[in-house]
Amino acid sequence: MIDLDASLYIEYDNGTKEPLALIETAVDVGQDIKPATVTKRLAARAGLPAFTVLYTLAATRLEADPSWYDISGFRVKQLVPHESKAWQSFSPQAWREFLYGLRQECCRPLDEAFRARPMNGKVATVVGDCYACGRRIPIDALKAGLCEDCRQEGRRR
Repeated sequence: MIDLDASLYIEYDNGTKEPLALIETAVDVGQDIKPATVTKRLAARAGLPAFTVLYTLAATRLEADPSWYDISGFRVKQLVPHESKAWQSFSPQAWREFLYGLRQECCRPLDEAFRARPMNGKVATVVGDCYACGRRIPIDALKAGLCEDCRQEGRRR
């Protein structure tokens, strides 16, 4: 049984549905400790990185859904493969970029294996969606989830 008063998230690749990391979350109330023993053991068995993430609610509500508060910051400890001793602080934007980098790092071997696999005599191209405009382009052309046009225009996700 897992105690679900905190949430366990699985970061995964949208295309292959491969799990990339286990993330246990809780509201940040200034605590020094957030037990995550089961998450840590599960990640170690699965060979996945794992993190404990505490989030601080902002005073403002989300534009997209005013019934929810926005998040103003995160404190993160890595559990697996190396356990962090201290909490590391992230802005929402920095945490998003960290997760995107994790996704790129973890998916690189999967993407390379997929590209090398011939399909009907052709080599596959892995595609992704630009977060700003939604255009599907080769994954190698996406930087921080954005296509070149959106990056040049200064558009954001």
